Amino acid sequence: MMKKLYIFFFIFSPMLIHAQFTKDYLLYVDYGISAGNYIGGEVHLNYIHKQKLSLQIGFYDLQRKDLLRPENYNGGPVSIFYLGESNPKDKLKSYSFLVGKILPYKGYQKARWNLRAGLTYSSFKEPINYIEIDSGLFGANYTFEYEKSKMFGVIIKPELEVAFFKNIGTGISGIVCYNEKTIHVGLELVFKFGFVGASK
Repeated sequence: MMKKLYIFFFIFSPMLIHAQFTKDYLLYVDYGISAGNYIGGEVHLNYIHKQKLSLQIGFYDLQRKDLLRPENYNGGPVSIFYLGESNPKDKLKSYSFLVGKILPYKGYQKARWNLRAGLTYSSFKEPINYIEIDSGLFGANYTFEYEKSKMFGVIIKPELEVAFFKNIGTGISGIVCYNEKTIHVGLELVFKFGFVGASK
């Protein structure tokens, strides 16, 4: 996940450094976390045109406890060294493209509503074929495999953005992402870097 975040940032950082943006054209990167029925990290590239239209290209790396995991599953002491990452989990990675409408936030000039919706393309890994085994004292008491699938979906994401400074801000949003495999519902907290607020 972190490798992809760095690659994403370095690809677009020259644009953020050299572009001459004004109050009519904003470009910035979001880094944040998403928590709900899934939890994980996210990174997005954002563009706002004349404080009216917004575009966002993003990436999510999310996971949750497998809903079909046997109740008596035990990862064993070995799972502690992997911080639980070796345990079976539903894993969801999504690429998103959203279009939004900018609305003013009454009462605070540095804040704005960014009401977005769009499409996602997701890859989903789901544990299957649990088989109980005797692994001794240190291993997991079940083996399993991962089934992979890919799919398109739709996403709705209203966000309240605050540009504390011209180049730094934050945002909190709700998210609903639906596809044929699963639904992701949660809240997001992001930090924004780049041309976040209008130049004076």
